[in-house]
Amino acid sequence: MNRQSDSQNLLAGLFHHNVRGLLKRRVLSFLLDWGIWGYIAFAVMFFLNHYWYTWIPEHWYDTLTLPPWGWLITILGTLELAVICRNAGRSLGMRAFGLDLYSPSGERIAVARRLLRIALWQISVPVAFIGFWFSPTRPLHDRASGTVLLPAKEARSQEGGSALKVVGPSKPEKRPLTTQWGVMSVFLLVLTFWLGWLIIEANLSVLTRRASKVGDLLRKLTHPDFRYFLT
Repeated sequence: MNRQSDSQNLLAGLFHHNVRGLLKRRVLSFLLDWGIWGYIAFAVMFFLNHYWYTWIPEHWYDTLTLPPWGWLITILGTLELAVICRNAGRSLGMRAFGLDLYSPSGERIAVARRLLRIALWQISVPVAFIGFWFSPTRPLHDRASGTVLLPAKEARSQEGGSALKVVGPSKPEKRPLTTQWGVMSVFLLVLTFWLGWLIIEANLSVLTRRASKVGDLLRKLTHPDFRYFLT
């Protein structure tokens, strides 16, 4: 009985929530996830060009590029990866905009329901956003899969001068590195460092070959001589 009541309160809270604000979060979080996978696709192309393509003698001075059909595959592929990640767990985009996927009944979302949500998304969003026509806050792929995408923090609405708390089912706090968004954050950090290292052609051997000059530079940085400003 309590679980059913919590489910009704959670769904009722959708109608009190700022529709525009919720839609804005959904769109921006999705664009962030899509952009992340686009960035990863760029990194893959860069690494293929750097470590493989330009080492082929006939392509020594060439650059690996995508054919016309390759762009379509990349766009659709990164789009699908973003959708899958948002249904497999809490993505980095969802975490950045404070969203999480819940079951109104409070139970754990089964894999079958997550797969159903992914499948229905292909109709609900690409086909003229038909899934949002009748319920902007809970589109077709949410309703059919028995899920709801809400702010992770509690939403409040006013009824008769008293505050009504609408909260999603409580989820145990996890360590960042055990979550999808935490692993993705570390991966992007390492990936960005690796890309930057290759792009600027950093060479640590210079520091060892010119150790005396580096040591002198560090000494001058740590012990500045301000007499130069007085003469």
